[in-house]
Amino acid sequence: AEQMFGLGTTLQRSGNPSWSSTTQCVQCIIRRLKHKHRREEYISFSGDLLYGIQPVSLALKAGRRTVHRIFYNPGSPRAVQLAKAAEVDTMELKRDALDSMCRQVDRYKEHHVHQGIVADVSRLHHIPYDFKRTQPWINAESLPPDKKCKETNINRPRLWILLCSVRDPMNLGTILRTSHFLGVDRVLVTGARCELSCIVSKASVGALEVTPLWAVTRPVELLRSLVESGWSTVAACLGDADGPEGLNSSPVSSLNLSTLGSTIVVLGSEGEGIPAEVLA
Repeated sequence: AEQMFGLGTTLQRSGNPSWSSTTQCVQCIIRRLKHKHRREEYISFSGDLLYGIQPVSLALKAGRRTVHRIFYNPGSPRAVQLAKAAEVDTMELKRDALDSMCRQVDRYKEHHVHQGIVADVSRLHHIPYDFKRTQPWINAESLPPDKKCKETNINRPRLWILLCSVRDPMNLGTILRTSHFLGVDRVLVTGARCELSCIVSKASVGALEVTPLWAVTRPVELLRSLVESGWSTVAACLGDADGPEGLNSSPVSSLNLSTLGSTIVVLGSEGEGIPAEVLA
């Protein structure tokens, strides 16, 4: 369903105008006539509001989202270039209007670095790894690139990351950004998870647009099957954390993934860490 919000400014006048003199009366009438034809402009949008040069650029290249319209500031050369190159509907807006749009995404943030461009896009969803969804349109919209083609770099060991109940969108975005830079092959999530919002995309500097997230409902079975296939499992925890007996622990500086073969790294949530059943 389309949403709508106003970009204009509502004018309010404090106190009651004084009618004690002709001069003040005329000034009041002039002010009313001056703003008589001023009205708020409303812009409707159909999906999420994605902002920033990199997120919008990568969303267009990846093709995983439907881009309904692009709003851009004509004073930003990079935004103009990106908007003109996109084969979608575009609309020029001033910076203040783009600021107002971004506040619809995150009302708790004062300053949004939109870099002069905002896109009205469809939402991304997690890809089921060990279950099936009943909504086929979700699967179709979020179909990841590696469902359509074979994986590359088959001559090196695989590296996956499993996130357990990471709820904060900024944390998720940071992990995706780092994973993309380091060449992680697959990112999976289990337990409670945050939506793949545009806040996540912005925090990831657009890495979300090219990194499908796989949802796992049975992480213990996943890890067991990988270990049986010859994979190594690595769990990250604090140095003073007490893990289950029988597990080998060592500092990160001593870890050499190249000697472990294909590996899955397990990361815990912000508050509770890795669940005990997963560690076991």
